Amino acid sequence: MKKQTRKQHFVPRCLSKYFSTPEGFIFRFDKKANKTIKTNILDLYATRDFYTIGANPIMEEFFSKEIETKSAGILEKVIRNVSLQNLNKEEIERLFAFCLVQQLRTSAMREGIETIEQKIFQKTLAILNDQGFFKDKPKEIKLEDLRIEIHPDYLKYMQASNLLNNFSDFMKAIQYNKHLYLLYAKQGTYYLGDTPVVMHQSHPCPPYGSYGYLLPYIEIYCPLSSKITLAILDKNLPLTHIHPDKSLLLMNQDHVAFLNRLQVGWSSQYIASQEEDFQTAKDFLARYPQYKTRSDGRLSID
Repeated sequence: MKKQTRKQHFVPRCLSKYFSTPEGFIFRFDKKANKTIKTNILDLYATRDFYTIGANPIMEEFFSKEIETKSAGILEKVIRNVSLQNLNKEEIERLFAFCLVQQLRTSAMREGIETIEQKIFQKTLAILNDQGFFKDKPKEIKLEDLRIEIHPDYLKYMQASNLLNNFSDFMKAIQYNKHLYLLYAKQGTYYLGDTPVVMHQSHPCPPYGSYGYLLPYIEIYCPLSSKITLAILDKNLPLTHIHPDKSLLLMNQDHVAFLNRLQVGWSSQYIASQEEDFQTAKDFLARYPQYKTRSDGRLSID
């Protein structure tokens, strides 16, 4: 019988290995504690039984067999050739799937589910309070301070259910009206956050909000290595009118710093890098200290 994997990665090693040093180390910055440690990809972005529901490891097996194993070769091919031109249609779809699943499998997504459940609970209390259900409650009890205790397995189940039940629709949305680009860092290196698939919106779309796969002008970024970031850009953007699909674009220091700030802002707590210098992260957090805690995956920065 195969031994069940207990240390489960929410950012897979087939990705994080491209951010490590030649010796196999990687530096991890804790934006809450303002501390940097030297670690390895085996311990990076991993939690014991992160996907195991009860004694069922089905989600870990799904990510390992259906996503990571089938994507590893494509990632290696893209990074080795620094090109998207030699990918066939199936490989492009695998790349889209890898990015989609990576966005939905993280701790930030799970925390978001818990936040929604708590907001529903608070809204329910407010409605009941307006109807007079709590008129006899002790004065020292404040409804806005009440929280429900949510079992971890419930959050795991909801995360898995959201991914599996909506995967096909999400895939259609993330591929719709998009161009793919590789952004090569001429200067500097890219961060890998604990929530590596990030979005940017330079043209807000009220009343629909700023972030979503189908929104005009949406920009989606996933770092693939310390020198390469995959960009999934809406065809309405000026850049997509200038450069053909699957182009290689060269990024200067300012461009790299911008993409790294997105990694910092969208991360729950950690950012990793091949280099020990996290000055870009520290400068960003000094200017926007609210992002030392989880940003709820919603920000747009200069």
